[in-house]
Amino acid sequence: MKKLMVIFSAMLLIALGACSTSNEADTKKESSKTNENKTVAVTKQDNTIATTNGLEITLDSSKVTNATDKNGKSNKKVYSFEVTGTNISNSEVGMGSIEFALKTSDGKKVDPDYAYDSFGDTIENGKSLKGKLYFTVDSNVTASELQYIPGEKVLASWDVKEK
Repeated sequence: MKKLMVIFSAMLLIALGACSTSNEADTKKESSKTNENKTVAVTKQDNTIATTNGLEITLDSSKVTNATDKNGKSNKKVYSFEVTGTNISNSEVGMGSIEFALKTSDGKKVDPDYAYDSFGDTIENGKSLKGKLYFTVDSNVTASELQYIPGEKVLASWDVKEK
């Protein structure tokens, strides 16, 4: 009986080892490579800071990059924004990339591209959370506005213009 258990365990171990894949294959991004960085001007009438729902949201940096597919064709653009949310309320508040959207010049709303980094967490009183937002659009589409939408209404927005 013990021999049978040992043989069965060894066969199970070999089978499980053969089914596994390397981590390197899992972490490869097939979809795109980025190159050719351009600056994106993000403006708000009162600078780049918006205050809403107990949060002070600051846009720290922004850029647009042409994305190329695995064949080297540039058919997409990636808009990236670095934001910082500072809790100015007396209780915890939350902020995350899911609460942001990019409005295009043709009026469409683009959600963040989660193939890139995303962020989200609760922020204690007086603390800050920094994260990056990525939006992928067709190369012929132009962004017009970055929006903060924690619910159903746009609570803050910034004009976006490519330089």
